[in-house]
Amino acid sequence: MADAEWERRIDTDAAGAALLADADAGIPKGKKLAARRAKDEPIGDPIRADIISGIRNKITKLVNAARRDPSSDASQLVEALLLHQMTTMEFREAEVRQVLEEQRKRRELEKKYQSEHRKVLVKEKELLLKREQLNAARKAVKEAQTAEKQGRPFDTREVVERISAAIGLTGPPERRVEPRAS
Repeated sequence: MADAEWERRIDTDAAGAALLADADAGIPKGKKLAARRAKDEPIGDPIRADIISGIRNKITKLVNAARRDPSSDASQLVEALLLHQMTTMEFREAEVRQVLEEQRKRRELEKKYQSEHRKVLVKEKELLLKREQLNAARKAVKEAQTAEKQGRPFDTREVVERISAAIGLTGPPERRVEPRAS
């Protein structure tokens, strides 16, 4: 059956139920809106409000009948309705708690993932920087080797400074004085 057909049937059934509920409640057909306003009910969806109003009247009658005779069918029906409603509420609350817990866990996992991802990115940048430094140092050494092969003069101190600058060391190299073995 097409969706439009189902919607038409639902609308027709809801309107019919609202009219029956109003008739059961003793509300004349033209006085529905005034009756809702008198009870300070939210108007919102008129069909839904009519249905709720009719159900409320029926429940009031049922509860009054259950109060008059606690051993009646009405009393058992009220007990079953309340049990069903409370059970449904408990299940909904449990589902909400479960959803909230899953959302909390998801947020924790996202934070952990982001933290780990940042660490990986930092390590990758460090490795890239070290690779660039190593390539610059190799280039300085290769230039010095080429100059030596061609017999051109080169300054060893300048090569050491270029390598030091490439690997992140600053300033001239410190002179090490080794103790002489006596």
